[in-house]
Amino acid sequence: LLTLAVMASPPLLRRRRETAAVIALAVLGTALLGLHYAGQHRAGRIDAAIDARLRHRLDGHLRFLQHLVSPADPLSVVVICLVLLVVFLLAGRRRAAVLIALGPALAAGFTEFVLKPLIGRRIHDSLSFPSGHTTGAVSVAVVIVVVLLGPSRPHWPGLVRWAASVLAMLGAIAVATALVGSGYHYATDTLGGFCVAVGVVLTVALAIDEMCRYMRTVEP
Repeated sequence: LLTLAVMASPPLLRRRRETAAVIALAVLGTALLGLHYAGQHRAGRIDAAIDARLRHRLDGHLRFLQHLVSPADPLSVVVICLVLLVVFLLAGRRRAAVLIALGPALAAGFTEFVLKPLIGRRIHDSLSFPSGHTTGAVSVAVVIVVVLLGPSRPHWPGLVRWAASVLAMLGAIAVATALVGSGYHYATDTLGGFCVAVGVVLTVALAIDEMCRYMRTVEP
């Protein structure tokens, strides 16, 4: 019954080829950054150009920056995902519910248990690439954008849906900015987290739609 409910729910994505292209770019971005910064314990050229200026501009606002980062803490992301899961289920958006349950979790797991140990980039003796907090924040934002702008979108005015999508992405960007401004990450760590989140969440969304499409073709 659950499988049938998911199949009957509206698809998550409208353009599969374009989505696959975005996924490929995200994978390429992650790979290039990871190869370039593997094993490094210092800021790169991009970081040197961005980090110092950002920290100088945000100097004296450490407490505020920490407040910006806190919604992207692992526990906070779990709570946000659970809330969205309930909202999607109540709204009858079954595929969106599966996406919020799997997308951010897989993105976070891939970041923390695969990429960070594999790439081995460090800041203050801690593995830093890709940024886990950025991955969490962006992955939730991408789910929100997919749900609000894709075929499963709610019956809200277009302006409201676009405004909410922009706010979700701006919130994720604010988290990344606060991480760099606080000295927790290099700028390129957050860029890597962005790429991972986009790539993983869109891959999961595409897989959900393709699986439902396949199950419909083999349904007796």
